[in-house]
Amino acid sequence: MDLFKDLMNVNKPLQKICVPTGQVDGNIVIEDESFSSDDEEYMHLEKNKSNTYAKEYLDKELMLYAKLRSKKESDLMSNVEVVEDLLSSMGRVEVHQLEEEEIKEVYRKYRFDKQSEYLNIDDYRSEILSLLAVNPVVIVQGPTGCGKTTRVPQFILDECRMQDKPCKIVVTQPRRIAAISVAKRVCEERAWPLGEVCGYQVGLEKQTGFNTLLTYVTTGVLLQKLVKEKNLNDYTHIIIDEVHERNQDMDFLLLLVRRFLNTNSYNTKVLLMSATLDTDEFADYFMNAHDTQMLPPPVLNINKPSRYSVQKFYIDQLQKSAPAFNISEPKIDPSLYTLFTGLVRTFDKLDQIDPITKETKIGHVLVFLPGILEIEEAHDSLMNSSQKVGEDKQTPTVGWLIHPLHSSITTEEQRKVFFPPPSGVRKIILSTNIAESSITVPDITYVIDFCLTKTMVLDPDTQYQSLQLQWASHVNCTQRAGRVGRVSDGRVYRFVPTQFFDLYLPKSVEPEILRAPLNHVVLASKLLDIKEPPKAILALAMNPPALDSIDSTVLYLKEIGALTVCQDGKKVMNDGDLTFMGEVIAMLPLDVHLSKFIFLGHIFSCLEAAIIMATGCSISIFKTPFKERLKAYTNRLQWADGSASDIVAYLHLYNVWQRRKRLHPNPKAEKLWCEKNFVAQRALNEWHILVKEIQSRLARMNIQPEEGPGNVVHSETELPILIKRNGNNTGREAPLLVPTRDTSLR
Repeated sequence: MDLFKDLMNVNKPLQKICVPTGQVDGNIVIEDESFSSDDEEYMHLEKNKSNTYAKEYLDKELMLYAKLRSKKESDLMSNVEVVEDLLSSMGRVEVHQLEEEEIKEVYRKYRFDKQSEYLNIDDYRSEILSLLAVNPVVIVQGPTGCGKTTRVPQFILDECRMQDKPCKIVVTQPRRIAAISVAKRVCEERAWPLGEVCGYQVGLEKQTGFNTLLTYVTTGVLLQKLVKEKNLNDYTHIIIDEVHERNQDMDFLLLLVRRFLNTNSYNTKVLLMSATLDTDEFADYFMNAHDTQMLPPPVLNINKPSRYSVQKFYIDQLQKSAPAFNISEPKIDPSLYTLFTGLVRTFDKLDQIDPITKETKIGHVLVFLPGILEIEEAHDSLMNSSQKVGEDKQTPTVGWLIHPLHSSITTEEQRKVFFPPPSGVRKIILSTNIAESSITVPDITYVIDFCLTKTMVLDPDTQYQSLQLQWASHVNCTQRAGRVGRVSDGRVYRFVPTQFFDLYLPKSVEPEILRAPLNHVVLASKLLDIKEPPKAILALAMNPPALDSIDSTVLYLKEIGALTVCQDGKKVMNDGDLTFMGEVIAMLPLDVHLSKFIFLGHIFSCLEAAIIMATGCSISIFKTPFKERLKAYTNRLQWADGSASDIVAYLHLYNVWQRRKRLHPNPKAEKLWCEKNFVAQRALNEWHILVKEIQSRLARMNIQPEEGPGNVVHSETELPILIKRNGNNTGREAPLLVPTRDTSLR
């Protein structure tokens, strides 16, 4: 109390005092002898924010690759102890050693002779197969729509069948919707039942079987499998598609694929595919060791021109005076919405006449906007323009059917973009970058690109992530332009000046590993059991993150209890032993804060509630129908039951939903209930699967609710206090976790 009085006394000078804070009395003292040589290097490079530290580790790694590649397989197996500190010997039985009769039985059981319609990449079939036969890595660059994703895996599968060779292909996709739709497309082309010869796995949703030879997966699914197995030998071919999308999972996957390919998985073939990748950068990264030489992998360019033309226009070609554009201030000037609506109306004059039917072929429009607010602005602009035409008693030549496409809207609204509009109506899709490569709407003739995007960025001091409005890169814009010209001639309108686009817009997207938290990749590197600090592993990435980012991540993981302050008994600042909590966090497919929340829920005997709330935070459960945000928000407040807490709303929703399923197991009634409460029915099912998966993973680590005398039953007063104390990383918590009224009939 005296200290507080002194603080409030403005006439008394402030004095610095030492406040005891536990075992270290406010100061962490590390004796010099406890530092390893790595720590001295850390102190030297502490202020270095570049990635120059990586060269030493990269040179060491390349020397290892060259040494191992030059040896024969027998020599490698006899000297396996040389790399024992680098790679686990788990799973060294290769897929090539599988029973050939089982593979042949699949070949005989299903049809492989059905022909599909011609695509440009079909002309490159023999060249792709011949390159794969003699090279461990092949890079394929082809324009969007040429057939890379669907046809290349089929080329390989058909060739293996003709030669009666074992075949196990995995193809990665950056987004779950792409993996599912492509797998279905391949099965339709070959008349295979989905989940037999060809299937998919996205997150916890899986459509594969014993006979599956071709699997489409998300990048994260394959990454988890490789971290667990520590080799590539479960597959004969790994195809990494849309490799230009450099998120953290992609970069860490590339790191592991290159390392395993050069150390313990020599017979696996790897294909890298994209429409807009920097082939030189990827070729340099995947250099192959041949005797004493390092040679780049071959690059195959699918450059056969399309039958359809695509014209590109810029804002300075559309109007004489354009608003000012500043590379440091990404925004949409209000005048651009006026230009946008006028341009859409002009399309009435650009639509072509079908030479056979003599009818006008109405071209549909795909508009790229950075976020939901901009989508609403564009929607309002179109509606105001349409209303103005009606007030002027003018009859528009073509009507408009406007569809928003954003992750926050309902699934039913998203599906509408694929349905053909009524006769005489133009479909206008207002989309974020979700339509860049994840989905394909085949009847698009016009693309309007505002050349903006929202990117997740990290504050290095607070570790706070947020979406930031940024100018799109040339790679993004090229992907967007590829949405047209597939089935007819197309036009692309970029709402920036030509010179601004050429000189100021970035050529490529900054890899996520350079701008996002490294928590999961650092933990994943610890799971590899490599006797090296995380910086030695991440130094091998295509674009190594800055040293201070790695070290701050290690420090943060120590603060939350995932790593210890010591590594092999020595105090180090840039590494630490993985704790049991760290193993649990690394094994759960959730954010590190949510995983720790679950771990603390186990400690305080509220595991089930913690799992429900944490998993709810990782899935978009509540949906917001377009232009109904207020109703959706009010509904969520009601589920929170006066607490204004999202996680409490999740807990109430899950418990009520489970109760309804037991009492009223009617799918149709459940669908109506979901619509009434602004809840995504499919997301609810995914949520339930995720809860069960988390429970299963925890059980394998002997973490499950206590039974018998060890079980602590909290009262309605105690449980909210525990959740409030332990959930500070997930948001504002509620003072009440049990509904005060019956919400089962909502």
